Amino acid sequence: MKNYLLFSLFILCFLTYIPNSQAQEENPDKKFKTEINETVPEFSFTTIDGKEHKISDYKGKVVWLNFFATWCGPCINEIPHLRSLSKEMNGKDAIILYIGRKHSKEQLLSFAKKMSMDESAVVEDPEKEVYLLFADKYIPRNLIIDKQGKIIQQTTGYEKALFEKMVKQFKELEEQE
Repeated sequence: MKNYLLFSLFILCFLTYIPNSQAQEENPDKKFKTEINETVPEFSFTTIDGKEHKISDYKGKVVWLNFFATWCGPCINEIPHLRSLSKEMNGKDAIILYIGRKHSKEQLLSFAKKMSMDESAVVEDPEKEVYLLFADKYIPRNLIIDKQGKIIQQTTGYEKALFEKMVKQFKELEEQE
């Protein structure tokens, strides 16, 4: 009887632990500090072509923020798709900004050249000041901000189906008045 009670207690603890540990492992640190439908926090930044901007300068445009690192495999896989989308949206009320987390201007210039990225859309964030407004760690991270400055979508990682959904959403938002 004593063994049965100990075994039952063990099973109960084990079953209680599994869901809790899975929930913590699914997304413990990948959370965003911002919420969907929240106004994007104000921040200033410098693109690697030397121009200074504020995110509020882009009100009236749909903005895709892509946080990346030059060493990040999923980031590198994602960039050609974003670059293609950026070319497709050229001349429309939309922009993609690539924010290089913890990289110097020189590193980003070299990477942008290698990846054929538009220097006017690559943002320096050497101290992660912009990145830390949104999260503490993990890349790639993507946010879509509507023309009124509200966060519409935010994701971590690169999954083709989710990325395609974001592309569709980005295009639809650009077409709205």
